[in-house]
Amino acid sequence: MTLWLRAGVVVSLLGAFAPQAARAQDAEVARGELHRFALVVGINDGGKARVPLRYAGRDAHAFADVMVQLGGVDPRDVLHVERADLSQLRVGFEAMAGRVAQARARGEHTEFLLFYSGHSDEQGLRVGEALMDYAELRKLVTSVDADVRIAVVDSCASGALTRIKGGTRRPPFLFDLSSEVRGHAFLTSASGDEAAQESDRIKASFFTHFLVSGLRGAADFNADGRVTLNEAYRFAFDETLARTERTQAGAQHPAYDIQLAGTGDLVMTDLRATDASLGVPAGLSGRLYIRDASGHLVAELSKPRGRGIELSLPPGDYSVALEGERERKEGRVTLKPAATYALSAGDLQAVAQEKTRTRGAPEGAANAATSEGAAKPAAEAEDGPPVERIPFAASLISPLDSNNSARKHGAHIENNFQVNLIWGRTDRITGAQVGLANHVGERQRGAQIGYGFNTGFGELRGAQVASGFNLHDGTSEVQAVQVAAGANLLRAPGHALQVAAGFNGAQGGLKGVQLAAVNLALAPRGLAQLGAVNLVAEGQSFGGVQFGAANISTTRLRGAQVGVFNYASRASAQVGVLSITPSVHPQLWTSNAGILMGSVRFDADYTYSLLSVGTSFSGDGGGTLGGFGIGSKTPAIAERFFIELDASGYAISVPDLAARYTPLLLQLRLMLRVQLMQHLQLFGGLALNTYFSHTERLGDGDRPGYGPIIEKVTDGDYTEQTWPGFVLGVGL
Repeated sequence: MTLWLRAGVVVSLLGAFAPQAARAQDAEVARGELHRFALVVGINDGGKARVPLRYAGRDAHAFADVMVQLGGVDPRDVLHVERADLSQLRVGFEAMAGRVAQARARGEHTEFLLFYSGHSDEQGLRVGEALMDYAELRKLVTSVDADVRIAVVDSCASGALTRIKGGTRRPPFLFDLSSEVRGHAFLTSASGDEAAQESDRIKASFFTHFLVSGLRGAADFNADGRVTLNEAYRFAFDETLARTERTQAGAQHPAYDIQLAGTGDLVMTDLRATDASLGVPAGLSGRLYIRDASGHLVAELSKPRGRGIELSLPPGDYSVALEGERERKEGRVTLKPAATYALSAGDLQAVAQEKTRTRGAPEGAANAATSEGAAKPAAEAEDGPPVERIPFAASLISPLDSNNSARKHGAHIENNFQVNLIWGRTDRITGAQVGLANHVGERQRGAQIGYGFNTGFGELRGAQVASGFNLHDGTSEVQAVQVAAGANLLRAPGHALQVAAGFNGAQGGLKGVQLAAVNLALAPRGLAQLGAVNLVAEGQSFGGVQFGAANISTTRLRGAQVGVFNYASRASAQVGVLSITPSVHPQLWTSNAGILMGSVRFDADYTYSLLSVGTSFSGDGGGTLGGFGIGSKTPAIAERFFIELDASGYAISVPDLAARYTPLLLQLRLMLRVQLMQHLQLFGGLALNTYFSHTERLGDGDRPGYGPIIEKVTDGDYTEQTWPGFVLGVGL
């Protein structure tokens, strides 16, 4: 069997071993040796002297859901308490203590999470008519012998809890999953003399609502795909204070007491393990509200300009509202499993606000407006200049054209067909515009055909075709085709096909295809790039494929890169001579072909690539080996066990052998990889080795390594030898 046939077989098999690998690997990284347990308490009843709460149970379920979906908590390790009975609460602590003790006996690093939403005062928790003072609460929390204990208490005067037994407020000293840290962290929704407030509008308490929003990604300030305890608390504090400053009960100041020993960051949620997410680009700003299909407000935040945000949410339909200083925009999105929806300006339509008049306002004064109204494009909600429709127009050079008389009266011009000898422009085109250089200022519904170039602004529904370049800059959703010998530039959200001999550039949420020598897209939503050089930057993630000599993506690619050189901050799959990701793992291994081998492995979600060097001390064909390979991975039995299939090709430097006779070695490996601990892996399995050497140099021992030959074929100047083998190694 020839080298190329074997390589083809391997490539065809890679896809069969890919499904679910990314999600399993993320879970492995997220959990490692960590085992989390959660006691979640939501009690509305605070006794006859207190008005019953409405949303304590909802708060508890919201916190549990986010920790199960993104925080690495197994649903079986969550215990809910919703009865106003202190004995039930104490039993819950006992059950958690027993489970944690069993996990620690297995050598696992453990964390205990307590979430309480309900009534309290300066003395303690008010559960029905009973009181659990803060001293007992602290004792019960610390009785759970976990490595780390985190208590979140959302209730009135809960800040008194942080002052019990000498607790001191200090800057958070947090940790990541690899650190050896011990201690506790108490987060409270209010200070010792403040009321914790809940809202009928959000149907939750302010603090829990913003804490959960932060854990879903709003608090990921450094955009590393993880939310730490420090980030979550900072976000919940700022948002809770901002939203309660003008309430009847007054400002609410969350508090904390953190006493941890260790280094690093305590990761609360891993956004990379999400099943669906909503990406909000850096260019959008304002107050963002996201509601699910039932109308429940699931996330809320102030979105600053210049910072991209990815919110991890369950798949489904959502309504999105963005409030700015002067307008409110709304839209609907559908989040699909294992995908990120990149929100764009085109997804949101300005709400036509109801015009009202303040009583006593003078005639001509500006009208006040409510935020209620039907969704309607802003341009259509306001009165503007009249539109004059001129079916046919001709131009030598603007303003020397047949549209000029209408333009002098201040009207906006709409042409069905315009011919321009040198350069012509119009406000709107519904049909075609043909000339050396063409420009549409507001709306194009049809084609621009330019012998030199085409430019346009506003709405685009149609095609731009030019021998030089095409440029469109707009804010509304486009549906377009751009074809040019030189370059295409598109700065608008929407669906588009860009074809150019030279360069394609797109910004603002493109869904479509780019075909050119060089393709560049900023913050696309879904994209296929085919060219010599393909680049994607900005944004949270996108779905698609890059196919070219060099493919580069600085954002997450939910798809594949195929090329000679590939780089992605994270990708589903990469196939190429050299494929690089930030997920780098050194390996040391041996086989019966390469006695001592070292590899650098770059992991994508479903695939990996290898750069390997080593030596073989056996046989006359032994020497220095160097080469590359690609492989695929899939979980076998559990999170710690993976099946891997890869193929590598090596050039062998044999002493005293002329360069033109350089032998080649192809090695196929089928392996089982075991995650022994967070930073140590053991792998091993079967190998199939094929060695290609020059016939004139072939001797009985002319091959690297050892093992029984099962196939030997001579074809012209080269001889092929095949033998089975093994592989065994360790990786970091």
